[in-house]
Amino acid sequence: ESDVAQIGANERFALFFPEKRPFFLEGIELFSTPIQAVYTRTITSPRWGIRATGRMGRTAYTALVVDDRGGGSVILPGPNSSDLADQEFRSIAAIARVRHEVGQSFVSFLATDREIDDSDGGGYNRVFGPDFRLSLSDADVISGQLLFSSSQTPNRPELAEEWNGQKLSSHAGLVWWQHSTRTFDFITQYNDFGDEFRADNGFVPQVGYRENYAEAGWTFRPTGAVRRLRTYLIADYQAQQDGALIFRQISPGIGMDAFLNSFVRLRVGFDKVRAGAKTFERTQLIYQIEAAPSRVFNRFGVNGSIGDEVDFDNSRPGTGWSLNGFAVVR
Repeated sequence: ESDVAQIGANERFALFFPEKRPFFLEGIELFSTPIQAVYTRTITSPRWGIRATGRMGRTAYTALVVDDRGGGSVILPGPNSSDLADQEFRSIAAIARVRHEVGQSFVSFLATDREIDDSDGGGYNRVFGPDFRLSLSDADVISGQLLFSSSQTPNRPELAEEWNGQKLSSHAGLVWWQHSTRTFDFITQYNDFGDEFRADNGFVPQVGYRENYAEAGWTFRPTGAVRRLRTYLIADYQAQQDGALIFRQISPGIGMDAFLNSFVRLRVGFDKVRAGAKTFERTQLIYQIEAAPSRVFNRFGVNGSIGDEVDFDNSRPGTGWSLNGFAVVR
């Protein structure tokens, strides 16, 4: 099955494409963690693979080992943007996760390894650490993850400047708390990614930053064409490890469920965005409109933005708009 096309122009970070190969889809939910340290699309041309998935009581596990011929691209992450390098080498990829459930909560441990063949420049990337989900009540859930990475880049400077055989090691952490009642909800998240953190078996295009995100909303439940109306406010602040601003946003908005099984979400973003060595003010209207009117027209919608824009390649301000549409017809 081919990938759905995505527009890559004026994007600072690598684009994500979902996995579709059956071998890697087995037990895919066990590879899902708060930090996306597992992204099986990094295994581009498997020669052979071994996979085991199972459960023992309240403990579930999955593990795989794959011989990857190479090809495709490797993400080179950074605080303000990511780059790509050709994966012109053979490697062995190994991924394993164990998760133990306690009621609606769980604790788990993840380990990944990528070993590059010595004949292709050598090198490795090893990532490991715990994650958890704690359900304090029906209204409060806390989850988080802490990972450590140890890497030696391949000695292939012709493919990427940073691939000179150097050793890198760092951490990545995330903690998330959600409080939700029938009328009031609140979400906050804190991210901390070290400059030298690498996850070659995952999708982590941004490192070397700290981020605080918070969102609070109040829900009304009227009768009539609109069944649910939520007003909310988002605050987001992202900076490099040395304190230099990357992104700041204050964004009020509304969301509603209405007739024809429709969903509408509108918000205004008041941003300050860094591009290169400069920062720019940006104001945008961000919209999302979806509906499911009938069995034939099962789902359709549009989303995008309009207003100020930043040309990241040339570090200059401008204006622009985006429109993405989709439809499911049965």
